[in-house]
Amino acid sequence: MDESIVAAFHEWLKTKDPDETYVYSDCNNCCVARFLKETGRAKKPIVSPSEYTDKAAALPEVWIEYPYIMDRAAQSQADGDKRTFGEALIELEKALIDD
Repeated sequence: MDESIVAAFHEWLKTKDPDETYVYSDCNNCCVARFLKETGRAKKPIVSPSEYTDKAAALPEVWIEYPYIMDRAAQSQADGDKRTFGEALIELEKALIDD
């Protein structure tokens, strides 16, 4: 596992309003996509459960893997498709303890 990106994701989640919501299935603006944008890792990310690409980057399109623990936390166990950053933080911290 790339611990540096997970640690950065953890620190970033701690800065978010815990009640702010995101839509998990929005691959352009989900939790992980927002992390990638707001931390300068991608300008226009497209995110799947284990990798992402940056539509702003030069062709050919390159998909970059990221640790699944991040997606697992972003999914949380909330009802419906909306999640909160607070739920994602709690889920990530639980997963970090379990791993």
